[in-house]
Amino acid sequence: MNQIEEMDVDFVFGLVAEAGKAPLLAHEQSGTQKPLLGDLVASQSPAYLSDINSDSSLIIGRTFTTWGADLSSKAQEFVDIYESNYDSRPSKPTWAAFGAYAATQMYARARTEDGSSLDDTVETMENTTYDLNQTYSVYGPDEESPDGNAYPHDLKYGPGFFQPTWSQWRDGEQVTVYPEQHANGEYQKL
Repeated sequence: MNQIEEMDVDFVFGLVAEAGKAPLLAHEQSGTQKPLLGDLVASQSPAYLSDINSDSSLIIGRTFTTWGADLSSKAQEFVDIYESNYDSRPSKPTWAAFGAYAATQMYARARTEDGSSLDDTVETMENTTYDLNQTYSVYGPDEESPDGNAYPHDLKYGPGFFQPTWSQWRDGEQVTVYPEQHANGEYQKL
Protein backbone atom coordinates (compact mmCIF):
# COMPACT_ATOMS: atom_id res chain seq x y z
CA MET A 1 0.00 0.00 0.00
CA ASN A 2 2.93 2.36 0.61
CA GLN A 3 3.69 2.33 -3.15
CA ILE A 4 0.22 3.27 -4.40
CA GLU A 5 0.72 7.01 -4.14
CA GLU A 6 3.78 6.82 -6.39
CA MET A 7 1.97 4.80 -9.08
CA ASP A 8 0.30 6.40 -12.07
CA VAL A 9 -3.17 5.08 -11.22
CA ASP A 10 -6.48 6.73 -10.39
CA PHE A 11 -7.65 4.00 -8.00
CA VAL A 12 -6.92 0.50 -6.72
CA PHE A 13 -9.42 -2.29 -7.40
CA GLY A 14 -10.00 -4.98 -4.81
CA LEU A 15 -12.12 -8.03 -4.06
CA VAL A 16 -12.09 -8.59 -0.32
CA ALA A 17 -14.40 -10.89 1.67
CA GLU A 18 -15.69 -10.08 5.16
CA ALA A 19 -12.81 -11.92 6.81
CA GLY A 20 -10.24 -10.03 4.75
CA LYS A 21 -10.32 -6.70 6.56
CA ALA A 22 -6.53 -6.36 6.63
CA PRO A 23 -6.20 -4.92 3.08
CA LEU A 24 -8.91 -2.34 3.79
CA LEU A 25 -7.30 -1.31 7.05
CA ALA A 26 -3.86 -1.18 5.39
CA HIS A 27 -5.31 1.08 2.70
CA GLU A 28 -6.94 3.34 5.30
CA GLN A 29 -3.71 3.61 7.29
CA SER A 30 -1.46 4.12 4.26
CA GLY A 31 -2.36 7.78 3.86
CA THR A 32 -2.83 7.36 0.11
CA GLN A 33 -5.27 9.65 -1.65
CA LYS A 34 -6.08 6.97 -4.25
CA PRO A 35 -9.42 5.29 -3.55
CA LEU A 36 -9.78 1.54 -3.09
CA LEU A 37 -12.86 0.31 -4.90
CA GLY A 38 -14.55 -3.00 -5.60
CA ASP A 39 -16.37 -5.75 -3.77
CA LEU A 40 -15.19 -4.90 -0.27
CA VAL A 41 -17.60 -6.71 2.02
CA ALA A 42 -16.34 -5.33 5.33
CA SER A 43 -17.05 -1.80 4.10
CA GLN A 44 -20.74 -2.70 3.64
CA SER A 45 -21.26 -3.02 7.39
CA PRO A 46 -22.94 -0.10 9.14
CA ALA A 47 -20.11 -0.38 11.70
CA TYR A 48 -17.32 0.08 9.14
CA LEU A 49 -16.29 3.60 10.13
CA SER A 50 -16.13 2.68 13.80
CA ASP A 51 -14.05 -0.37 12.80
CA ILE A 52 -11.46 1.91 11.24
CA ASN A 53 -11.93 4.67 13.82
CA SER A 54 -12.71 7.36 11.24
CA ASP A 55 -15.59 9.48 9.96
CA SER A 56 -14.73 9.07 6.28
CA SER A 57 -12.97 6.66 3.99
CA LEU A 58 -11.50 6.40 0.51
CA ILE A 59 -13.29 3.07 0.12
CA ILE A 60 -15.82 2.90 -2.72
CA GLY A 61 -17.69 -0.36 -2.42
CA ARG A 62 -20.11 -2.27 -4.56
CA THR A 63 -23.13 -3.59 -2.73
CA PHE A 64 -26.87 -4.23 -2.89
CA THR A 65 -27.83 -1.01 -1.19
CA THR A 66 -26.60 1.48 1.35
CA TRP A 67 -28.28 2.11 4.65
CA GLY A 68 -29.14 5.75 4.02
CA ALA A 69 -31.03 4.92 0.81
CA ASP A 70 -34.73 4.14 0.67
CA LEU A 71 -35.59 0.45 0.62
CA SER A 72 -38.63 -1.08 -1.03
CA SER A 73 -41.17 -2.65 1.32
CA LYS A 74 -39.91 -6.15 0.36
CA ALA A 75 -36.29 -5.19 0.98
CA GLN A 76 -37.19 -3.55 4.31
CA GLU A 77 -39.15 -6.67 5.30
CA PHE A 78 -36.05 -8.77 4.62
CA VAL A 79 -33.84 -6.39 6.63
CA ASP A 80 -36.34 -6.60 9.53
CA ILE A 81 -36.32 -10.42 9.38
CA TYR A 82 -32.52 -10.44 9.29
CA GLU A 83 -32.17 -8.04 12.21
CA SER A 84 -34.68 -9.99 14.33
CA ASN A 85 -32.78 -13.26 13.77
CA TYR A 86 -29.15 -12.14 14.00
CA ASP A 87 -27.69 -9.99 16.73
CA SER A 88 -24.07 -10.40 15.67
CA ARG A 89 -22.15 -8.69 12.90
CA PRO A 90 -22.89 -7.64 10.31
CA SER A 91 -25.82 -5.91 11.96
CA LYS A 92 -27.57 -5.57 8.60
CA PRO A 93 -27.54 -7.92 5.63
CA THR A 94 -24.79 -7.35 3.11
CA TRP A 95 -24.31 -8.22 -0.57
CA ALA A 96 -24.59 -12.01 -0.46
CA ALA A 97 -27.53 -12.01 1.93
CA PHE A 98 -29.77 -10.04 -0.44
CA GLY A 99 -28.85 -12.21 -3.43
CA ALA A 100 -29.37 -15.42 -1.46
CA TYR A 101 -32.75 -14.17 -0.21
CA ALA A 102 -33.91 -13.20 -3.72
CA ALA A 103 -32.74 -16.55 -5.16
CA THR A 104 -34.50 -18.48 -2.38
CA GLN A 105 -37.72 -16.53 -2.96
CA MET A 106 -37.52 -17.13 -6.73
CA TYR A 107 -36.93 -20.85 -6.18
CA ALA A 108 -39.75 -21.17 -3.64
CA ARG A 109 -42.19 -19.38 -5.95
CA ALA A 110 -41.17 -21.53 -8.94
CA ARG A 111 -41.37 -24.72 -6.90
CA THR A 112 -44.85 -23.78 -5.65
CA GLU A 113 -46.14 -22.69 -9.08
CA ASP A 114 -44.79 -25.55 -11.17
CA GLY A 115 -42.80 -27.89 -9.00
CA SER A 116 -43.70 -31.25 -10.47
CA SER A 117 -40.02 -31.81 -11.34
CA LEU A 118 -36.70 -30.05 -10.98
CA ASP A 119 -36.69 -29.34 -14.74
CA ASP A 120 -40.11 -27.69 -14.45
CA THR A 121 -38.92 -25.62 -11.50
CA VAL A 122 -35.82 -24.47 -13.37
CA GLU A 123 -37.87 -23.58 -16.45
CA THR A 124 -40.28 -21.57 -14.31
CA MET A 125 -37.35 -19.74 -12.68
CA GLU A 126 -36.05 -18.81 -16.14
CA ASN A 127 -39.31 -16.91 -16.67
CA THR A 128 -39.56 -15.41 -13.19
CA THR A 129 -38.50 -12.06 -11.83
CA TYR A 130 -38.25 -11.04 -8.21
CA ASP A 131 -38.19 -7.41 -7.11
CA LEU A 132 -36.16 -6.59 -4.02
CA ASN A 133 -35.24 -2.93 -4.55
CA GLN A 134 -33.98 -4.19 -7.88
CA THR A 135 -35.21 -6.79 -10.35
CA TYR A 136 -33.65 -10.23 -10.11
CA SER A 137 -34.00 -12.42 -13.21
CA VAL A 138 -31.86 -15.14 -14.81
CA TYR A 139 -30.96 -15.96 -18.39
CA GLY A 140 -32.63 -18.93 -20.06
CA PRO A 141 -30.49 -21.56 -21.82
CA ASP A 142 -31.02 -20.04 -25.28
CA GLU A 143 -31.03 -16.39 -24.26
CA GLU A 144 -28.16 -14.10 -25.20
CA SER A 145 -26.81 -11.43 -22.91
CA PRO A 146 -26.13 -7.90 -24.21
CA ASP A 147 -22.53 -8.95 -24.96
CA GLY A 148 -23.80 -11.68 -27.31
CA ASN A 149 -22.83 -14.60 -25.09
CA ALA A 150 -25.02 -17.14 -23.32
CA TYR A 151 -24.92 -17.38 -19.54
CA PRO A 152 -27.68 -19.87 -18.68
CA HIS A 153 -29.11 -19.26 -15.23
CA ASP A 154 -26.75 -16.40 -14.48
CA LEU A 155 -28.17 -13.20 -13.02
CA LYS A 156 -29.19 -10.56 -15.55
CA TYR A 157 -27.33 -7.29 -15.00
CA GLY A 158 -28.04 -3.84 -16.36
CA PRO A 159 -30.83 -1.28 -16.65
CA GLY A 160 -34.17 -2.87 -15.87
CA PHE A 161 -32.45 -5.72 -14.04
CA PHE A 162 -29.93 -5.96 -11.23
CA GLN A 163 -27.47 -3.09 -10.98
CA PRO A 164 -25.18 -3.13 -7.98
CA THR A 165 -24.91 0.12 -6.13
CA TRP A 166 -21.60 1.84 -5.52
CA SER A 167 -21.24 3.62 -2.23
CA GLN A 168 -18.81 5.96 -0.55
CA TRP A 169 -18.35 6.60 3.16
CA ARG A 170 -18.16 10.27 4.11
CA ASP A 171 -19.07 12.42 7.08
CA GLY A 172 -20.14 9.32 8.99
CA GLU A 173 -22.61 8.12 6.36
CA GLN A 174 -22.62 5.59 3.59
CA VAL A 175 -23.81 7.39 0.45
CA THR A 176 -24.97 5.69 -2.75
CA VAL A 177 -23.25 7.36 -5.73
CA TYR A 178 -24.30 4.99 -8.56
CA PRO A 179 -26.55 4.02 -10.34
CA GLU A 180 -28.53 7.21 -10.65
CA GLN A 181 -31.91 5.70 -9.75
CA HIS A 182 -30.54 4.59 -6.36
CA ALA A 183 -28.10 7.44 -5.72
CA ASN A 184 -28.64 9.64 -2.70
CA GLY A 185 -25.48 11.66 -3.37
CA GLU A 186 -22.74 12.24 -5.89
CA TYR A 187 -19.21 10.86 -5.80
CA GLN A 188 -16.83 13.24 -4.09
CA LYS A 189 -13.09 13.10 -4.37
CA LEU A 190 -11.99 13.33 -0.75
